[in-house]
Amino acid sequence: MSPVWEAAALAGWAALLLNLALTLRLVRWFRSYQQALRMNALRAELPELTVGEPAPPFRARDLSGAPVRSDDLLSGRTALVFVSPHCGTCRRDMPSLMTLAARAERTDGTRMVLVSDSGLGETRSWVSEIRDQDKVDLAVPVLLASGETSGFLTRYNPRRLTPYFCHIDDAGNVTARGPLHSPAWTPLVRRWNAAAHSAQY
Repeated sequence: MSPVWEAAALAGWAALLLNLALTLRLVRWFRSYQQALRMNALRAELPELTVGEPAPPFRARDLSGAPVRSDDLLSGRTALVFVSPHCGTCRRDMPSLMTLAARAERTDGTRMVLVSDSGLGETRSWVSEIRDQDKVDLAVPVLLASGETSGFLTRYNPRRLTPYFCHIDDAGNVTARGPLHSPAWTPLVRRWNAAAHSAQY
């Protein structure tokens, strides 16, 4: 076989192998996409927390990797805000959220807690980027509630929406929950902002 034919045959085999690799990758992507659609459909049917009912117990970890239980955390008014390192809105909201967190604590004792849906390494990197690039210090506790963590996300944020919140009163009952910037979130923001403004005068 001449060198020209050998080169053509090799190029043909290379093209065939490349097409096969791309096809396999496409099949894998399509399967994972279909699985994600099925999971989203299942999550859409999961009930959200009932307003007025006690907040269920949970377990999570903090940014040092130490375990945290709901009993340790929910000792007063608490606003759990569910975020994700993959959520652009979450990151854009951080400056205003940190301002609001300070006002909430000062005006009615509400403690804001961020709950990340990702693992320790990814969440730490995200927090560092917000501090170093956006110049925003997250001056609130950050918990990790990845999929493996005791059903925390399934109970509190079954549809995995971010940013999403759950407000718990000092009796341990759910008073409001839903996506951030939704009608359920607005009264809390108004109360904290109004109290902060009135305190200035």
